[in-house]
Parts: sequence; structure tokens; C-alpha cells
Amino acid sequence: MAFARGQSDISEVVGMLGKYFRLTINKGRQVITVREELDHVQTYFQVLDFRYPGRFDLFFHFEEDLTHYYVPKFILQPIVENAIYHGLKKKDGEGTIAISGRTEQGVLIFQVTDDGLGIAPDRLAAIMEALDQEETSLTFGLKNVHDRLKLRYGEPFGIRLASEEGLYTTVTLSLPAITEAEERYHESDRENFDR
Repeated sequence: MAFARGQSDISEVVGMLGKYFRLTINKGRQVITVREELDHVQTYFQVLDFRYPGRFDLFFHFEEDLTHYYVPKFILQPIVENAIYHGLKKKDGEGTIAISGRTEQGVLIFQVTDDGLGIAPDRLAAIMEALDQEETSLTFGLKNVHDRLKLRYGEPFGIRLASEEGLYTTVTLSLPAITEAEERYHESDRENFDR
């Protein structure tokens, strides 16, 4: 209807929301390729850019091709959402989010950095402490990702934060660099364990 009425911007954002939800449902799969996770982030960002036109920029920087690795879905999008709503939304002027990725000795490392308001040292310490508590009202999105990485892969994987108030925040995610064959073995091993 929006397209028929010449409201191309509304038509476009509805299309992006449809893609976002398709990626979200993803046939029930809990693990997806890095490429699919990045598509999810990009689609989410496009929807927000419609809501806040020209306020934020998103950049990707990868030292190598990581698209063949497998990751739990929804590990980057909640971090980007946090960066926008807690780091950039209240900042005057435009803000930037940069997502980088690399592998180091079999570990997949992502960093999501924003040039927003940053986090005060005492607040940063409280967030880091809350990540490893069983129940906390702080850091819901961050904790969800942290807990899922630790439950799936164990120590020392999960999330770390670095920030300087008024300058930046960087969230670092670490998890095993797993290929499709390794992921299939991992899932089959888990199914046998569940029986």
C-alpha cells in the first residue's frame, strides 16, 4: 500500500523490517554464519537509520574473510543496539560504530566500538561485575550475549568492555573459530548428550 501510494521510504523500511524478522526467525537455527549475523546487524542498522536519519554511521573492518565461521545468532546486534541507545543517542551530532573481526590462535574476536558518551569508571566496574552475576538488573543485552557465549563454549569466552568517559566504548566478544563441519560435530555431540 505504501509503495502504491508513492510512500517509497515507508515501503523500504517495511521491507527492511520483513528481512530483519526473517533473519531473526532463521528457521529456528541457533547458530548461523558470520555473514548472516552481519546481515542481521546491517538490516537492524538500516531500520534505525530510517528512524534517526544521518545520525549514525556503521563501518566494518575485517582483517580476513570470517564469513565461513559459525556463531550463535544475535551476538552482535544487541551490542550495536546498546552502542546506539547508551552511547550515541544522547551525543550531540553524528556518531560512529565500527565493527572489526579477526582470528587469533583459533579464537574469533569481534570488537564493536562507538565514539559516544563512554562509561564512567565506577559504572564500567559495576557492569563488568554484573556480567558474571547470576541475576542482575544491569546490562540485560550485554549479559544475555555474555551468558550465551559462556554457556555454549565455557571459559575464557564471553564479553569484555573498555571505555573512556566522553570518548568511546569498545565491547570485545571472544568465542571459538568454528567452521561448518566443527559446528555439525558440536551439535551432534550435544544431541547425544541430551539423550
